[in-house]
Amino acid sequence: MKLSRMHYKMVSTKYPEVSIIALCYNEKAFQDTLLKSIKQLNYPGKIQTLLVDNNSSDGSAAYVKKNYSWVKVIENKENVGTPGFNLAIPHLTGKYVVWVGSDTKFDKNAIKIMVDYLEKHEKVGGLYPQVVDFEGKYLEGWY
Repeated sequence: MKLSRMHYKMVSTKYPEVSIIALCYNEKAFQDTLLKSIKQLNYPGKIQTLLVDNNSSDGSAAYVKKNYSWVKVIENKENVGTPGFNLAIPHLTGKYVVWVGSDTKFDKNAIKIMVDYLEKHEKVGGLYPQVVDFEGKYLEGWY
């Protein structure tokens, strides 16, 4: 009898849960990059991932549901733009919330660095990371 090994990500209770909300409107082409970068995050705590779809016509919501079962997909009946993030609020379970567009690709250490900083600086209410384009260039003026 041959046994196979299953690999599980160990979740540390030392680190608080983080909720990541991605907003999407006809951005199916970006979903793999975004969600694979979330899956590869070097964060020892639990990560909740939500995708709010603003009534896309390109099959974004169905694609994510089919290929990324660990993502909670919230479908809006119309494209309301940025306020679409608000649909995720009742579903949040994390101590910290990260909201991004679907064209985001996370550095593998980004969440851990931000959570470590927030946990050590109780008076800080929010952070905005450096933004880098897909060619690796830092974008000026985003903060």
